[in-house]
Amino acid sequence: MESIVKEIINLIKSRWHKKSTILILVLFSSGVLLWVFSGINFQNIKESQLWVGGLLLTFLVVYWYYSNRLPRAPKGKIGFALGIVADNPAQQQKLKRDFSQTLRDLLNRSKYKYSFVFVEIPNHFIDKIVSPDDAIKTLHNSRSSFMVYGKARTITINGQLQHILNLEGVVAHKPIPTEISKSFSKEFSDLFPRRMTISSEGDLFQFEVTAQWIDVVSKYIIGVAALLSGDIGYAQELFENLQQVFLDKKSSLPAFIKIKQRLPSRLEDIYLIQLNILYEELKHTKADTLMSKMKPVLDKLSIVSPNSFDARFFRSVWYFLHSRNVSKAKAETLKAQNKKHTTWQYNYAFLLAYEGNMREAVRQYKFAVEEVFEEPKVVLEVIEFIMWVLDVEPDKTQLHFCLGMIYYYAIKDYALALQDFEKFVEVTPVNRFSSQRREAERLITQIKKDIKSGKIKFENEVDV
Repeated sequence: MESIVKEIINLIKSRWHKKSTILILVLFSSGVLLWVFSGINFQNIKESQLWVGGLLLTFLVVYWYYSNRLPRAPKGKIGFALGIVADNPAQQQKLKRDFSQTLRDLLNRSKYKYSFVFVEIPNHFIDKIVSPDDAIKTLHNSRSSFMVYGKARTITINGQLQHILNLEGVVAHKPIPTEISKSFSKEFSDLFPRRMTISSEGDLFQFEVTAQWIDVVSKYIIGVAALLSGDIGYAQELFENLQQVFLDKKSSLPAFIKIKQRLPSRLEDIYLIQLNILYEELKHTKADTLMSKMKPVLDKLSIVSPNSFDARFFRSVWYFLHSRNVSKAKAETLKAQNKKHTTWQYNYAFLLAYEGNMREAVRQYKFAVEEVFEEPKVVLEVIEFIMWVLDVEPDKTQLHFCLGMIYYYAIKDYALALQDFEKFVEVTPVNRFSSQRREAERLITQIKKDIKSGKIKFENEVDV
């Protein structure tokens, strides 16, 4: 009798998610309740007993509905969904313990725990996924941003037990941009191979190599998810941990090789984000303490990406702001030459002007302003930087001429150009920068002439 009861319970568990199960349970429970309340004689059933029976059946239906509903990430949190189906209970427990728990623990270690939530997808939802569209639908219905799903089965090949693990990964298009989402989806596909075969005499995750694979791939994927969701600190912690793992261990696993190749780029993203944040704060607060915070980040960036344009840009800025080391700042800027960006030319022209080499500075500015319409933001940042330096060192009067050139040739703001050219002529000693003085006076005359003729008009009149 006990074995029969167990079989019935196991049968109910195995088909609990099916709609036919609730129908059978309702009919069965109704019969049991009628028998209990009436003692086989239906005429003995009382109205109160009908109410009790109805409430119990309603509770049963509601419980079945909610226990079979697709889990969802709470609003305001970033869901990381996982669903892997195994062909026997022992495998399922191993998967849940070794893979699910690894992902869950990594997510829970985030500095901003409120941002992430682990969503475990029940087996019967994974069984319904037969195409990428089905996977995306499940992902969206679970209100998650990322999902790893697949199946594990055991087969015998040539008398030897083989464990087959198939994994896929999908990424939602929100809350991250579509292009980034597609790129991340590709990483999922690369790192979670569609078919992994492991020979063993026992459990699927028995071998150390597979445990390492889970740990490394999980850290990388969670790190990317953290980076995309804005948890920069946790992403850095995971990526730097992996960096140390690859220094200590070598592996020929394809996923390891791919992650090792991509890790420098990911760390570069993190360090550049941190430098941008520190630099923006420095521009607003002018706090010298931020300079010391930039240095260790720059040192790390020099290791993972010593020759990137952005790395050299920030090193150049740091050399100048920290110690006014113009020679080192110029060296970094020249190494960052890039035909696609004019930033390096603006920076180099500024450094030349700062040290007094105005002839070469003017030449570089003329090259730079030709590309202004491709990078208007760059020009505004350059102007902001020059004004910052002038506030600190007003004796660098030649920088007013630089501002006048940028206003006049780059953004066609003749009113501001006039102000800076006149300021340059006014505050610069007559025996310095004579060539630029003549050019400033020429442009001042030209601007005033154009104003009088109506060729140039301003919203606010300029006193000429």
